[in-house]
Amino acid sequence: MLESIKTNQIKLDGEIGRRIEVTIKNNLYKINVDEDFIKPFKDKTLSDGFVGTGKLIDALVALAAYSGEKPLLELKQHVVSELLSSQEPNGYIGTIKPESRLWQLWDIHEIAFVIRGLTRDYELFRNAESLAAAIRLADFLISEWSKHPGKNPAPEMTDILTTLGVGEALLALSIQTNNDKYFNFCVEDRKLSQWDDPIVVGRHTDVSGHVYAYVCKCIEQLDVFRHRGDAELLSQSKRVMRFLRKQQGLLITGSAGYHECWHDNQQGFFKLGETCATVYLLKLWHNLLQIEGASIYGDLMERAIYNALFAAQSPDGRKLRYYSPYQGERAYFDKDNYCCPNNYRRGIADLPEYIYYKNDHGITVNLFAQSTATVELSPELSVEIEQKTDYPNSGNVLITVKPSSPATFSISLRIPRWCDNAGVSVNGEDKTDTARNGYFTILQKWQAGDIITLRMPMEFRLIKGQVAQAGRVAVVRGPIVFGLNPKLNPRIPAEHLGLIRLDPTSVTGPQPHNQVRPDGLACRAKAWSPDSYVGEPDLDILLSEFADPQSEQTFILVPDPHGKALVEDELVEIIN
Repeated sequence: MLESIKTNQIKLDGEIGRRIEVTIKNNLYKINVDEDFIKPFKDKTLSDGFVGTGKLIDALVALAAYSGEKPLLELKQHVVSELLSSQEPNGYIGTIKPESRLWQLWDIHEIAFVIRGLTRDYELFRNAESLAAAIRLADFLISEWSKHPGKNPAPEMTDILTTLGVGEALLALSIQTNNDKYFNFCVEDRKLSQWDDPIVVGRHTDVSGHVYAYVCKCIEQLDVFRHRGDAELLSQSKRVMRFLRKQQGLLITGSAGYHECWHDNQQGFFKLGETCATVYLLKLWHNLLQIEGASIYGDLMERAIYNALFAAQSPDGRKLRYYSPYQGERAYFDKDNYCCPNNYRRGIADLPEYIYYKNDHGITVNLFAQSTATVELSPELSVEIEQKTDYPNSGNVLITVKPSSPATFSISLRIPRWCDNAGVSVNGEDKTDTARNGYFTILQKWQAGDIITLRMPMEFRLIKGQVAQAGRVAVVRGPIVFGLNPKLNPRIPAEHLGLIRLDPTSVTGPQPHNQVRPDGLACRAKAWSPDSYVGEPDLDILLSEFADPQSEQTFILVPDPHGKALVEDELVEIIN
């Protein structure tokens, strides 16, 4: 079992740190919290709908604990205080007028995440008022729901969607209050342990294939697994992993789904890769990594973070997306509230927890990012660990280890599947052992100032497209996917964007390019226009990072889809 470190014990730089910073300064500080997030809770005049204030609080709490910045701490407290002032004597906190409460669409969902956000405020800041309000709201929910057992707010839609987040919230509240009432309501009344739905592909009337809701339910079962240890509670998460990795469910960007629902045909346009789905897949892999320790989860996490997640935000941090397709134009969401903007903020707030983990013998380095962290291995031993790296620009990582006193423990480095020949040295002495099960583990007595050098050669890969993308390739380097931005390639008419053919032998780079981030990258390649499929390529194309807001074509045709230069995606094991 692995255990993530507390968010206030790590500081991040590099692109992950920059994304956290711009989310705080250019997004959270710019939104109108009183008008968009608090007023609906004070007015209580809506008939239905979702605001997402609980999710906003959840993100604010985690980011305030991470940064410690006074303005963010004040913003967090302001939103919490204003929300608590709207709580009614019966415990209700919500936006719905009295005659329509609970049984109008999204009210239970809204309530669930208010409980979750307030519980997180107690968990990280020991705010007793937040916990008391969460308890009163949870008791209201359970009392009212118990009068109508099995009732669904919107019978035409699947129950796991209309009541999304209840288990996540009440299980967290059960831990913080040490009260089994909330746990038992989830497991016995809501029958969480018995949930065993198949994966439904496509969007149907009842939205039964909803990715975000399905994955959220999987995570709730994993929470119960930690309490009870019943291996059957892992089966739904394993079903998700099988669908993603073996049944065409995973997108090249690391996300999944079309129009919020499972899809397996790999078409890449329009409502592809919902941000909520991306964030919850990251949460799922974080949980599975802790339970199973398998490195594949870290591989999936870095692909999703640098592509699907970061593409859901404008480079300056202000605008957010509901979907991030890899074919065609992308659009920013037109509101600051609702589900995807707030889940994006929560996803960014979670990133500090994904870098380092404690294991039974020491420390696991899961993600490579410029950072410093303190890992408490025991009451007597803490370890300061520092990464110096320009990852994902290169695979070179310098890790300085500073235990509070000389001690023997292990440091395990995740070696991504895209790297076949990683090199590791400690204090200049090469380590000849090979990586096992996706990790290079160094067990020794560590002294303050010991230095690990990790070298991961980073070559371009031309990953074969599948199903709707058959005959095409995606250009990938390390965890970063590249694509065509038409504005960077004005010689290619819009109608020809999906018709050019890439010369697989011609990809060069990387080269500096700041379209997405200050130290971002691009690459160049030769290609044939639709009218010139023979002879020498007539186009010189520039490919930018997938998170480029104007990227429109990720998979590109190649002359020979079975060419030796093309490879399968290392993250999947397709069953033919």
